[in-house]
Amino acid sequence: MKADGPCHSGTPTCSTCHERRSGWFCSLGSDALADLERISSAQSLDAKSHIFSQGTLPTHLHILCRGFVKLTVKRGSRHSAVVRVASPGAALGLFAALSDCEYELSAHTLTPVHLRSLSRDAFLSLMSKWPEIQRRALQSICQDYFFAHQQFCRAVLSANVDDRLNQLLVDMAGSLDSDSEEAGLRIPFLLTQSEIATMIGTTRESVSRSLRELRKRESREKTISGIVPMRESGTSEVMA
Repeated sequence: MKADGPCHSGTPTCSTCHERRSGWFCSLGSDALADLERISSAQSLDAKSHIFSQGTLPTHLHILCRGFVKLTVKRGSRHSAVVRVASPGAALGLFAALSDCEYELSAHTLTPVHLRSLSRDAFLSLMSKWPEIQRRALQSICQDYFFAHQQFCRAVLSANVDDRLNQLLVDMAGSLDSDSEEAGLRIPFLLTQSEIATMIGTTRESVSRSLRELRKRESREKTISGIVPMRESGTSEVMA
């Protein structure tokens, strides 16, 4: 079973990939990496493609090679929230694959992405063979805990919406490989204002107000740039 959505060829092989970084799940020794590539399949998906759904059984693990993926959780028929945006190097569906329980989140692409997908059984066999993949899995689970801790602190420990939004932007800068500039940070921000609101436990209107205030401070202090979603629906535009 592969991820849903339009698939394209041309995804680079692991051995020829020059984008792999320390700390990524696929940052492995040459032998383990070759084994991973051998038992996995490469996929390229368009933006807004479906990868897996909350509540379904975990058949595959997906390693994100390039692009960004939105992870959401849903309660009931109407209420959903963005948990975080996954960036390259993430192992999507890892907790479900290890625990053999249903996917706890849904995953949809925000941009065109490249993935390597392997079946749950193949992944477990790979883990039993390679201790370094066991370590990568443990590091990824710890990173997921860290992201959950960040989200809890934003939503619970600050009563001020402006503070929560500012902290979210700082957290996103640290996790989404933002570009550093003399004027500040440029973050690849791809969420709508409503989606941002679900991440900090507030309303779209409050987010819109806080973003206006952020623009005013930015013009005075020149500390953060390129982070402000400019419209409510669809892919957010970026303010240079």
